[in-house]
Amino acid sequence: MDSFWTLPNKITALRIILLGFFLFYLFSVNTFNLILSLIAAILIFILDWADGFFARISKNKTEFGELFDVIADRLNELTMLFAFAYLQVISFIIPMIFLFRGTITDAATSYLKIKKKGASKVFHVKFAKVKIGNTTYDVYGVTKALVLLYILVFFIFGRIYTIPNYVFVFSWFITAFCVVRGIFIIKDVRRLLK
Repeated sequence: MDSFWTLPNKITALRIILLGFFLFYLFSVNTFNLILSLIAAILIFILDWADGFFARISKNKTEFGELFDVIADRLNELTMLFAFAYLQVISFIIPMIFLFRGTITDAATSYLKIKKKGASKVFHVKFAKVKIGNTTYDVYGVTKALVLLYILVFFIFGRIYTIPNYVFVFSWFITAFCVVRGIFIIKDVRRLLK
C-alpha cells in the first residue's frame, strides 16, 4: 500500500478533493464563492499537469497511477461539463458525448492492455500533441482546460461585465476535438491489436 501514496498519486487525490470544493462554490449564489470555484478549477488543471510531471521526473510511473489519473481526469471533466449543463450554460448533449467517447476509448485502451501485455509502454496517441525540445505538450488537454475555464469565467462575470459570449462555439469545438481524438485513439488501439 506504500506505493499508492506516491507524490503523483497524492496530487491526483487532491484534484478529486478540489472538485468537491469547485462544485460546492459553483452552486452558491455569492460572487465571492463563485470566484473560489474558479480558483479550485485552476488548481485542478495545474495539478493535472503536476501529477504527470512529478511521476515522470521521480520515475514513479505505475499502472495504478496511470489508471488513477485517467479516473480523476474523467471525473473532473465530466463533473464540470454536467455542472455547466445543469446550470444551462452549455447543451446537455456535450457532457453526454464526452461520457460516451470516454467510455469507448477507455474500454478500448483497457482491452489493449489486457490483450497485449506491455502495450501501454508503446501506446501513446500522437494526435493533438506538440513536441518542443524534449517535452511533449498535450494540445487537447490544454485546449479543454482553457475552454472549461472560459465557460466558468463567462458564467461568473458575464452578467457583470461585457465579455464576448463564445461559450457555444468553444464548447462545441472541444466536443468535436474530443470525438476526433477518440477516433485516433481507436485507430491506434486497432493497429496495436493486429
